[in-house]
Amino acid sequence: MLDDDFSVYPASASSALRVFELYEELKRHLKPKDIAVRKGAGESEAAFLLRTAITAGEESPALFRKNERANPFLTAAWLSIIKNTARATALKGVVEPFRAPSDEDLRRLVGYSTDVRNLSRLPTILAEQYGIILVVERALPAMRTDGCVLTLTTGAPVIGISLRYNRYDNFWFTLMHEMAHICLHYDHLSTPILDDLDQEDDGEVEIEANRLAVDMLVPRNIWRKMVLQRGSESHLTTYARQAGVHVAIAAGLLRHREKNYAMYSDLVQSIDVAQELGIEG
Repeated sequence: MLDDDFSVYPASASSALRVFELYEELKRHLKPKDIAVRKGAGESEAAFLLRTAITAGEESPALFRKNERANPFLTAAWLSIIKNTARATALKGVVEPFRAPSDEDLRRLVGYSTDVRNLSRLPTILAEQYGIILVVERALPAMRTDGCVLTLTTGAPVIGISLRYNRYDNFWFTLMHEMAHICLHYDHLSTPILDDLDQEDDGEVEIEANRLAVDMLVPRNIWRKMVLQRGSESHLTTYARQAGVHVAIAAGLLRHREKNYAMYSDLVQSIDVAQELGIEG
């Protein structure tokens, strides 16, 4: 266990001031009901806010201002909850040393998508097979973040998923996008990456992660056939089976490519991810 993997009171006056400012902003922006479902058993609202502010103070304020559409304080709070949950998970000793997944590993992971019941198994699978900590934490109102990825000081990668869109295709694309960051950009993840997948990001890092995520979800030779015969649900089901991916995920990828969100709407809305995971709110 490393001391700097756990929140401690800031030593310098400037960092203490930063934590105080964050505490006040979090108190102003977080609703009591949002705090109530996230604070620990027996933890006071003030203690939760302070713990969250201390963790948020570890990051540069600029990190939370990159997305001009988002509330930076709610984003900071959400990321802090992800980090604190991941640190608690690491402390339990259930996470194996990190092993970088291969393309074959990623395709095997995608195979779990064909059975919705595997959703609840994913944190254990990732922790035991690859040393990756997965935290699913519902988005706070006015957030514009689908997921994040970072490393703890131990080197353990952490993926956070917000269920901003409570759909199966969004969950799996976010997961594979963050897994792609781990495979491609691990050495740079001491600074968290916050992903708003609604924004078209033409930066090389995001383009690489998007490309690998799509390639792992649906191999290119099958993807080309899907695109050519889009609109036919029977063809989509056949190609999804060939790709070893749930048909709702294939449908979501096609909707995004075509920017036609009326396509396959019943299909992509058919699975309530939060309900499957037993997550409230």
